[in-house]
Amino acid sequence: MLELDVDGALDAITIVVAVAGLVTALVGSAAGAQPVGGLDHQQRQAQAFDRAQLAAKTGSTAKAPRGPNPSLALVPDPSAVDFASWRRYIAQKSQERAEARAGALASPILVDEDEPDGTRGSNDTPATAQPVPGLGTLARHAARILGTLSPEEVEIDSIAPNTENDGAIHLARDTGIGTTRDGITTTGTIGDGPHGRAGTGNGDFDHYRVRAVAGDVITVDTATPSGSLDTMISVFNTAGEEVAFNDDSGATLDSHIEYVVPANGRFSVAIAGFRTFQSDPYDSASGLGFGSEGPYEVTISVGEADRDFYAINLRKGDVLGTTVSGAPSRIAIYDPSGDEVMGSSQDATFIYSPLSPLPGGGNAVAEHVADESGWHYVSVEGGDGRYDITVEAYRPPLETERPIQTRIWTSTEPVSTPASGVDRACGRSARCAPSSAAGG
Repeated sequence: MLELDVDGALDAITIVVAVAGLVTALVGSAAGAQPVGGLDHQQRQAQAFDRAQLAAKTGSTAKAPRGPNPSLALVPDPSAVDFASWRRYIAQKSQERAEARAGALASPILVDEDEPDGTRGSNDTPATAQPVPGLGTLARHAARILGTLSPEEVEIDSIAPNTENDGAIHLARDTGIGTTRDGITTTGTIGDGPHGRAGTGNGDFDHYRVRAVAGDVITVDTATPSGSLDTMISVFNTAGEEVAFNDDSGATLDSHIEYVVPANGRFSVAIAGFRTFQSDPYDSASGLGFGSEGPYEVTISVGEADRDFYAINLRKGDVLGTTVSGAPSRIAIYDPSGDEVMGSSQDATFIYSPLSPLPGGGNAVAEHVADESGWHYVSVEGGDGRYDITVEAYRPPLETERPIQTRIWTSTEPVSTPASGVDRACGRSARCAPSSAAGG
């Protein structure tokens, strides 16, 4: 017989390992599948989830959609999953969780951004971050930060529509953005190219070429005042990698993107109709089938982005949780070296434990356990207007809770257990009782 003593911390680790093993088993079950379109099964599911629209097209989010949650499980066929409904359901449940915990929170520190509204540049890096005084696990554990993102306002020129074929990166219309102008507005039609419904049926795409430097924000906005087109926007780099995507913005079927450029380069903005995707952005015939079609208006601009940083002094082991509502679409956490350690453009806090104190309910959340003591930084970006950041810091619960000791006995002897629950073969025999002499 073997006796094991397991403290509370190991209990937690065992649970995590068990769950991780389940996830690994799920992933492993499909990992042997052959890649399709250059992506394996798991990548195609992640891509489909990222591309799912946020605005409601049909149905309600009151109940969970059918099938397993694709953010928690690897599904057999990603094309059969209603990712749009799942994203709406996740957002709703995360908001409900935030509302339920709001009443239990202590009053946070209130911090106003020092940078005047309508300006940028004074707190746009970790080195110039605005300190949040009095926040930390040795002081007040929560703060609300109120501020404004003020990206550069640019002049928009009206230009004539594209001519077909403009369905690939190398066929993209050169807008002059980044060289001779800062922004354009024009009209177009999805479906009038050689691969629309009336052509090959592979799907029509309209590409627009822009240039930008590091720190700029590429802003793209579509409108469909007439017709039934449901637009989607993709931004590709010169390697053909999709670096940004949006289907629906707000409660409409129109699309909107604000992409902060990480390095100088040339980019291609692609407009398409819902449910058609381009497997190779250098091949105008590589669509997966035509989707919705019709006329659209598009505005594209490149200007200097505004990114706001705030500094929080943490101790090694502190758990930092953040969420943002309002204009920003992304929130990130940086370590004392100024390296980003976690960034997010979504809120999936509905999967947190009911006992977790970490915040949520906004546009995006980010969390981090401090590897070292010192100043850490929280940034928000990707929008224009007011915002409200919640920042909370905690010590790990197991650090202060008394460890729970668990004893596990195992035996290699056969034991008969009738329906009555009494082991008649064992009775009250010493061989069935825990014994330190039997194995320690």
